[in-house]
Amino acid sequence: MSKRSALVDVQSALLRVGSDNPSGDEWTCPAHNDRKASLTVKYGDVPGTVILACGAGCKTSAVLSKLGLHVRELYDRVEPPQETVRKSYVYRDEDGSPLFRVLRRQEGDGSKRFHQQGVNGRGRGGWRTGSGAMKDVRRVLYRLPELTDAIDNGDTIHLTEGEKDADTLNEYFAAQDVDAFATCHPMGAGKWRADYTELLTGADAVVVWADRDPAGYRCAEQRLSAVLAAGIPARAVLPIPDHNGADAYDHVEAGFSPEETKPVSGNELAVLAGHAGQEEAADDVLEAVRREFLLVEARDQVLHHLDDVLYDEDVLALPPQRFVIDGWVPAGAYTGLYGPPGVGKTLVVQGMTRAVRKGTRWQDHSTTQGMTVSYVGEEVHQLQDRMRAWDARYPLRPDQTMEAGVTIARLIDLTKPEAVAAVIRTVRALEARHDSRVLLLTFDPLVEFMTGDENGEGMDLATRGLRALATLLDCAVVVGHHTNASEARARGADHLRMRCGAHIRMEHLDEVAGTVGLVQEKQRNAAKAALVLEIKEEAPSVVLEWQQNFMAQDYIADKIGSKRERNQAAKAKQTDARHAHAVALLTDAVKVTPGLTRRALLKECSGKGIGKEYLEEVLDELKDPEGAAVIRVEKGVRKADHHYLADPE
Repeated sequence: MSKRSALVDVQSALLRVGSDNPSGDEWTCPAHNDRKASLTVKYGDVPGTVILACGAGCKTSAVLSKLGLHVRELYDRVEPPQETVRKSYVYRDEDGSPLFRVLRRQEGDGSKRFHQQGVNGRGRGGWRTGSGAMKDVRRVLYRLPELTDAIDNGDTIHLTEGEKDADTLNEYFAAQDVDAFATCHPMGAGKWRADYTELLTGADAVVVWADRDPAGYRCAEQRLSAVLAAGIPARAVLPIPDHNGADAYDHVEAGFSPEETKPVSGNELAVLAGHAGQEEAADDVLEAVRREFLLVEARDQVLHHLDDVLYDEDVLALPPQRFVIDGWVPAGAYTGLYGPPGVGKTLVVQGMTRAVRKGTRWQDHSTTQGMTVSYVGEEVHQLQDRMRAWDARYPLRPDQTMEAGVTIARLIDLTKPEAVAAVIRTVRALEARHDSRVLLLTFDPLVEFMTGDENGEGMDLATRGLRALATLLDCAVVVGHHTNASEARARGADHLRMRCGAHIRMEHLDEVAGTVGLVQEKQRNAAKAALVLEIKEEAPSVVLEWQQNFMAQDYIADKIGSKRERNQAAKAKQTDARHAHAVALLTDAVKVTPGLTRRALLKECSGKGIGKEYLEEVLDELKDPEGAAVIRVEKGVRKADHHYLADPE
């Protein structure tokens, strides 16, 4: 038997009602609007007896009433041993301001309890508790400011099921200097929201941790599906310890690194989660492999890959990657170019084809001269003015020749093998006709050359068709594509990025100055680069002209810095406007009603968009005797301050 601590019970009750404990024995008193932590909570001179002493004069009975306790609970009592471990996790917005916190209680019997408290938004400090604690509170991912920085830095993002797991992984990443960051969602397993997926926009890779229990498998499956559906590269893993309930914390505590996990597919997660039909389908595939292939030894000679084996010397002897446009458009692969409508993707594709046909530099990058074939999904007549503008801006010199360029205004379906084969036959016939190689094949926009779901099988089949064209024709393929609704990534599933040789985002930088940016989000065989282009008017249309070259990371850093400067300027402008508004309110009030006391003046100006505390600060500035006072003060008969406009001189 052991004593139950009355002090612990009182402290637990204070946490429950949202009291804060800034230091030592001092707590904010729940019996009055306490901003100074005036309630002392500690054992008194009588052993085992808790005293509650409020510096503001609140009675002990009033404090106990707010806590839902009785006087008898101020005394230690004997009961079976039990320990409660408490932990608080604060969730913050992008600027670091607290939104809510999660309180984790682990009892001596091993059970865990969680509850949430929203930040008190009424200027009183502390936390809201009770059934309405989270009403109208924005839910975000854990440690959001750090998560945002990690995504911007290209770190791998780990999604765990709880805050303890996320903190454990982050401690490991920091100690080992690993480019990764861990986060989680609040409210427990199965509570993933679309808002959380949006907060992961821009992540290069996501690792979803599954706790080893049915709820953990279902939660991991839900998170993995949501992230993949948003086009974010993701995979799922299990902790190495395989006991029931094992999680990321147990994994690290057992001495394993986050890289030593057990991979698990989405289909396997569905089986573990107990979803009907998935396990049966998985077994069908397994049995088919065993029955039709592995058990038929007579077929072994034709079902191996020995003819394709490469040893180190074979790999090292391979020729280097060829580029049709140096560092930007690789041969033998397709390049995805995406951006919002109207940003100028067609101008970029047109510039690439004409530079390759001339063998001249494209936006300060060398090209290999050859034929081009362009499949267009738009009205072909609108290309006329763009071609004329380009040729006027960059005329052919007498010593230059221009290879043939073919435009095909025909919609084909790249998801169909027969359509891909028709493109190959067309290109080979054109090569024979002109006795020249086609080096660049383009499709713009991609959506016009595919059928099916962009978020699933349609995009999967279309990108397989693009890869087949680049491989079998040994040329560069460029496709133009649109962004999703938020303009954060290419529309549709991530197959486009996954299979390409290069993936390029195009975006508006300054619409007034007419500048756009191209940044490589993937470049399989070179360092990722970026360009700044300027839209130049050239009758009868416009062209894009090179302004600056960057490494991709420098371009992103410069863009982030420019955005930060714009935000700071906007905040400064808001501050100036607020100050000017406060000055106008105070001076107008004094002008209309001279002689107002301080209290009357502040009351007259309150409730008009400026808080009372800020009005007081501005009023003190306006009557500063050491500066150019705008408002003067005179003492009245009762020594009250009366306010008047200062003399004009």
